[in-house]
Amino acid sequence: MRRFIKLVLFLLPCSSLSPESIASTLQQLQETRQLDAATLGFPSCVLDVLSTVLPECGDGQTSLTEQAKSETAIQLTMCIFNNNTASQGGLTLPGSCWSHDTAKCVGELASNSVWWTTYFGYLNLIEQLCHYYSSPYETQKLLDTYREVWGKFDELLSAIDRVDRFTNGEFLDNLRDRLVATFEEMEQDLLVKFEQLDLLLNRSLTSLDLRLQELVIDVQNANQELEAAHMKALESADQILQQLEKWHGESLAKLQHQFADYNRQFRRATEQENERWMSNLSSRHEIMAVRHEEMNSEISLRLHEWENRLESMNSHLMESVEKFDRLRAMLSGLDVLGLASKAVYGGVIVGVLSLGYFVPFGNVFLILAFLSGMYLGFCTLKWL
Repeated sequence: MRRFIKLVLFLLPCSSLSPESIASTLQQLQETRQLDAATLGFPSCVLDVLSTVLPECGDGQTSLTEQAKSETAIQLTMCIFNNNTASQGGLTLPGSCWSHDTAKCVGELASNSVWWTTYFGYLNLIEQLCHYYSSPYETQKLLDTYREVWGKFDELLSAIDRVDRFTNGEFLDNLRDRLVATFEEMEQDLLVKFEQLDLLLNRSLTSLDLRLQELVIDVQNANQELEAAHMKALESADQILQQLEKWHGESLAKLQHQFADYNRQFRRATEQENERWMSNLSSRHEIMAVRHEEMNSEISLRLHEWENRLESMNSHLMESVEKFDRLRAMLSGLDVLGLASKAVYGGVIVGVLSLGYFVPFGNVFLILAFLSGMYLGFCTLKWL
């Protein structure tokens, strides 16, 4: 079986490995009588697992980790025992393999020789298949390495050729000739440049000397003009100072006279104003004293009048209190009289009601009118 799977992988293209391509390749091999009929009992589950895992080997044999190889071997073992349980003596894989617990599943597979042989065989098969499937990548890697080595070899040959030419003297002769020619050319250029610079320097120095002479003459003229202006300014300053001293003396004397006049005028005006204020204050003081006496006399009169009025109001108030006491006594007597009248009136009404059965209606009306008049009279007295 391993031999046939290797043959299938070599026939399939590396970029399109799928269950359909693997199955079609097996069908072609059967038709050409390169495979027997028993090989076609290959389960589709195996093709699905291989088509999923083998493309990961395209970047090299080391791209598939040990964990991935172990999981793939477990899946292939599950494919075999799931489809051929009866032919394998009724063996059923542990539950940890179906729950994808890789470490526990491997430990339990080791407890059975059939399980472990199948698992270990598939594990080695996956490594071989990955090696065969990644052969184009490894070939390309070797070609790249060979190309790189060949390039380094070309560089080494070129370096050996340069060293050989250097040891023969040809390279040194050429280098010496080129250096001599370069130095001669540089010497000619430097001579030309130095001559041009010398000429320019001479011209510049000549023009600079002329310019310096002109500047010296201008500076001398400016110094002379500055000295003359300085002397003239000193003379003007002396004249101005003399005029200022003279004007200052005259101004001080004039200011002293004016200040003395102003001081006398201010003193005279102050004395006059003080005298006027003193006379005004004395007259106002006399007026205030007179008004104060008048107000004192008027206030004493008003106080006397208020005392008289308070005494009269006090006597009237006492009389009113006495009258109020008499009136209150009278009203208390009237209250007693009113109670008695109410009692009499109630008795009269009871009598009238009792006599109503015996007296005619007209007489009863007259009696009621009489009693109402009496009651109104008592109410009037009570109100008074």
